[in-house]
Amino acid sequence: MEDFDINNKSLYLVTKEDIEREILNSKKELRMLGTTAFEISWNSEKIKLSLFKKYIESNYIISIIAESDPTLYSNSLVSGLSTESINYPIAMLMETRDNSTIKLREYFVNEFQKYKIDKNIISSIEPTEDICRKDLDTLYEEKYAFNICKELVSRGIELTELLKEIIDRMKNRYKELANALFDKSKIFDYYINKRDYFNLSKCNKSYNKQLDEVIEKKLKEVHTIEDLIVFTREKIFISFKLDFQEMEKSSVILRQENGLKCDFDISSEILRKFCLESILDILLEKEKRDFKLIKDYASKEAYVERSEKLKQFSEMSEFSQRFKIKSVFHPIPIQMIKVDDVYYANIDPINTLNVNRFLYVGNSLLSSVEDDKRFCLFNEYIRYFESFQNSKYCIEETKKGNRKEIIYNYMSNHAIIGQMPRDSFYGSDNYKLVMWALVFDREGRILIHKRSVNAKDNQGMWDKSVGGHIAITDRDTITGASREIAEELYTVEEAEQGHSKNSSWTSINKDKIIYLGKWNEARYPNFATSLRLESDEFYSFNFESRLTSQPIDSMRVLPDGTHIKAKCFVDLYFVVTSEEFDLSELKNSKYLVLYPYEIKEYAKTGELPKEVSNKEFGAFEVTPDLEYMLNSPEWDNEITKFSIRVKEAFANKTE
Repeated sequence: MEDFDINNKSLYLVTKEDIEREILNSKKELRMLGTTAFEISWNSEKIKLSLFKKYIESNYIISIIAESDPTLYSNSLVSGLSTESINYPIAMLMETRDNSTIKLREYFVNEFQKYKIDKNIISSIEPTEDICRKDLDTLYEEKYAFNICKELVSRGIELTELLKEIIDRMKNRYKELANALFDKSKIFDYYINKRDYFNLSKCNKSYNKQLDEVIEKKLKEVHTIEDLIVFTREKIFISFKLDFQEMEKSSVILRQENGLKCDFDISSEILRKFCLESILDILLEKEKRDFKLIKDYASKEAYVERSEKLKQFSEMSEFSQRFKIKSVFHPIPIQMIKVDDVYYANIDPINTLNVNRFLYVGNSLLSSVEDDKRFCLFNEYIRYFESFQNSKYCIEETKKGNRKEIIYNYMSNHAIIGQMPRDSFYGSDNYKLVMWALVFDREGRILIHKRSVNAKDNQGMWDKSVGGHIAITDRDTITGASREIAEELYTVEEAEQGHSKNSSWTSINKDKIIYLGKWNEARYPNFATSLRLESDEFYSFNFESRLTSQPIDSMRVLPDGTHIKAKCFVDLYFVVTSEEFDLSELKNSKYLVLYPYEIKEYAKTGELPKEVSNKEFGAFEVTPDLEYMLNSPEWDNEITKFSIRVKEAFANKTE
């Protein structure tokens, strides 16, 4: 360590070798903010092995926040590092950054596999919320259901009556699902092929009887709301097989015996979903006036408990994340490193390589008197360092690949000024570009969908057909719109939102959404007959109006009741379904097709008429985005006119 005087102020500098020695001798943690200045010898087995041993033998923490590629590239251009006269091109900066992030993480993962490390240590490299998501979501849904039931009982509904009604509704949902599975079984196919409808009906009754017996046996123990919650925690499984003693003994039947069965396997996740949906239906019927108030209160309280549980998990050694690597999408003006309780900073004005002198900022365990080498701006540097740790402008790459989506950041004049994580736009002055699509069937009705009760926002609300962000990999909003429509309608989502696995529809051909330009009735007077589309292709038109000419505030309602907004530019598309379109094939959500005037009418009343809902969909509460569209002049004019035009066009084609 050496003294260095600037304007009569004494600074204490250390070398890179000093910091590496401190890392080797550290006991608790290594935290880095920015990485290109700290070109530490990560490829050195000595340092990597030392960090790995500390990590598996104690609660050692490694946290690295590095500049993202776009940020690093932009800063390097500004600083002149990309010019030929400089010895440190951008590629070298990025390689240095990767050596201190990706390669170190890869080394840990490989060592975990090589030595078969305890699974709790392996999981500590992933975010706590990812590790515990199933337990957290279960807790939220159970508390949400419990809070509503508790409120209904407090308002005078008898507990036994409430439980009976919930159970009856859940049974109906089980039966519907069970019979849908039966209709896809080999038993069903066998009888259909033989055209033996009598024995098919007899077999179905036997199947339902067995299902009733299993469910009734489990429900006998339900006497309280707590019992009901416990009931939803165990899956229901029956394996129904044909009784071959009552059947014709042909050789064909005997060869098929092992395959002629129907397994009914309903997970605890689906049980909780059925339970919560049934409770929400009852809440709407019993407390229509206060439906939203009670629902929001119950959700908020449940979300608070979920957050508290996440905090508890984070403090438990078996669940806490101890290895974090994040990319930040704004500049890191001063790069810092913390080894145990000691902070150091890079004093070079630009992100460069081969820096060998670093500022000793101070030791947080010592007072200013004890730490006589402490930098005079110690407190300011610590606040600066900590401000980056939970920045919403950071993303994290995890084992599951659920890295936050990166999209373009716009100015109010629609000029692109950078890239940001998707979540960073909420509650900020950043502008993003999104697409909304209204999908019309050939009757002129608009497809709408109901968001799930455990969605990350706008839970249980009815929303427009499709909405999504334009990815930085999309050439334009046209390709982005086609991608979003295909993904949201025909790609089956996994439990965690943001993840999906391709269905056959999208994997066969991603160009089924045929873009035909800006909608103009004069331009396409007879589009149903004049355009030669294949039977599985969709019509797509861009629609320009006041909705798309100026930015809007897109609102989101979070589970805790908080309302947040994001500033958006919207590109609106009208999409007409293909000839082969089948509503029952859409699996991601609950869907309805309604005329524009029906959607507006039901949104005002807050519920669907029985002939439409059949008590399946519950309340009709629309998202802020859909409400914005319903209240716009375009809904009663251009959107309704397009609906009528579609209906007339395909009616004429049929004639």
